Amino acid sequence: MMQKITAHLWFDKEAKEAAKFNTSIFANSKITNITTIHEVPSPTGDSDIISFELSTVFRGKSGQPPWAK
Repeated sequence: MMQKITAHLWFDKEAKEAAKFNTSIFANSKITNITTIHEVPSPTGDSDIISFELSTVFRGKSGQPPWAK
């Protein structure tokens, strides 16, 4: 049985905006889930985890890690 691979895209703080943009320009695409985790140890304070589908499933995460400055 083939395992399914899900791409994860990491953004500093704009995962939600990137998912909205990409789903607006590709036909038959959609955002399937948005989860916000509050008060994470990052400069933004919150982290969004967005699942969206284009021709395959993608997951975007916002929340810059503290070491990436």
